[in-house]
Amino acid sequence: MASTKNVSGPGRPAAPRPTEPNLVSSWRTLHGELELSALDDLNDALGTSYTLSRVAEWERGSRQPNSAATNYMLADVLPDLLREAGVPEAEVSDLVARVTLPAAKH
Repeated sequence: MASTKNVSGPGRPAAPRPTEPNLVSSWRTLHGELELSALDDLNDALGTSYTLSRVAEWERGSRQPNSAATNYMLADVLPDLLREAGVPEAEVSDLVARVTLPAAKH
């Protein structure tokens, strides 16, 4: 009998996509086919080595991105969403800054 298991890689079941849009899914959608390039840009900017599987965990909510990754994705996605909503360009940067998480104090 043939298996009906959905496989995304050798022996790996496909990860379910979130049913509700969220910051991470919006970021992934924004970059579409350039997602690996966008991930490289994120890693270069943050000095990290996140993988697509980690991003998928963030997207599903099984893990949460840290504030630096969250801020990076917000700064990438939010301007496009604000422009689509008709927010004047002069206000976009201010609005993005107002929703940026504060850096952790050590």
